[in-house]
Amino acid sequence: MLKNSLCYPYPILRTTSIDFKESILDTKISKEIIDNEYVLTVDVETNNNQITRFINEGFIIKALFVESGALKYKRMFNVTVDNKVRIPCDQIYGKVELQVCLICNQNIDTYYNTDFNEDFQGFNISLSKGDIIGLGDAYEFDALLEKDNIKNISSIFIINEAYENYMSYDISGDQVIIYLPKELKNEYETIRQMKDTYPILNSMIVFPVLCELVRYCLNDETDSQWYFVLKKKIHELIEAKIINKNENDHFKIAQIIVDSLHEKGLLALDQIIRNAKVGGNHYEN
Repeated sequence: MLKNSLCYPYPILRTTSIDFKESILDTKISKEIIDNEYVLTVDVETNNNQITRFINEGFIIKALFVESGALKYKRMFNVTVDNKVRIPCDQIYGKVELQVCLICNQNIDTYYNTDFNEDFQGFNISLSKGDIIGLGDAYEFDALLEKDNIKNISSIFIINEAYENYMSYDISGDQVIIYLPKELKNEYETIRQMKDTYPILNSMIVFPVLCELVRYCLNDETDSQWYFVLKKKIHELIEAKIINKNENDHFKIAQIIVDSLHEKGLLALDQIIRNAKVGGNHYEN
């Protein structure tokens, strides 16, 4: 991404008045999805009349830099009259970083502004086409593919056999691998043939790992698909005002995501016990 904190050999218009006495660059970006495209609305304003005139006359253009590290996608878009930038959904994935900038559209032999701060007063500054002369705030969002839509908590997990005699998990891939010791894995495969046991198995095996994944999402980030799927789910809960945007209780969030999983697990276990008693098998404490 473009670094807003870098020092340039000429004045840069920024969101705070650093190289200028009072002039700033004010930027806003909103996002929506229309016909399988991300449509970004880019609003750019400045209180510097000379730069505004340069923009209106075409000497300076408004642009949006877009970077999607997961797909090694980098592109600079010109922001046209309608302030819209359109990107097909299948071209970006994962964390997408955005930054508005102002770029010279042609060589400017003498770049002068009455609002330059004292460090740049009295110097003959020339700019070349393509030079960045303004940097807005950095923005980011998570771009997910349609196939990433989470249907149930099991969709981001894989259960594999472990080499050790204890459970573990691996979050380095696009799906989270939960490792079970060989005997436990064999029991798991046998029990999961009965669909009524799904809530019980998920409560015992998947939910503890899910809690750790939610904790990770709240405090860290990765380019793995499971992360973006879970991050999107948390964002949806915030948008629906089910949880507060500052909520940091990973255990609580995980329970909301699985939607009464433990209740379903207990009911399923109760039904299995009842069926066993009816069949003549009695459980003793």
